[in-house]
Amino acid sequence: MKLPAKFPSIVLPVAWSSVGLHLVYTGSFAALALWLGVRLSGLLAPSSLYLPSWSQPDVTRVAQQVVARHWFGVALPPSAPLLRVLGVFALQKPEAAGAFVILEQGGQLLHRSPGQLLGNGWRLTGISAQGVELRHGELHQFYPLTSALTTDPAASAPGEPPVDAAEDE
Repeated sequence: MKLPAKFPSIVLPVAWSSVGLHLVYTGSFAALALWLGVRLSGLLAPSSLYLPSWSQPDVTRVAQQVVARHWFGVALPPSAPLLRVLGVFALQKPEAAGAFVILEQGGQLLHRSPGQLLGNGWRLTGISAQGVELRHGELHQFYPLTSALTTDPAASAPGEPPVDAAEDE
């Protein structure tokens, strides 16, 4: 089939055909570089799906971290729990099993055995006929047995010897 005379054939010089071929190679290389960059950017950049946590921080844990850094001086040991020793069952040997104590703490009666925790990290370490001993690390606190002669439970402060009725007169 012959083209009409209106459309003459165009013959390009050799230099123009090499320029076109060069543009095709450059465009292909640019497209390959773009595709490779998109694929590798996921490995080099942080994940775009990161969502920050909107929950409230644990205030107790954060406060403990602040105290542990000693920004406000050396941390004081926890205070001994306020309690009264109402009754003890102790054997001759303090290390013998079966000993227990009845305590009053905050208006509640508690039944504890040696080795149990009482509060603020204080552990019941010894039970004797005279009272109980609590320990927190290197700190020791002794609580004497409350006397049966105490007339008013509020007359003696927790952890202190009771006020005897004979002393009031």
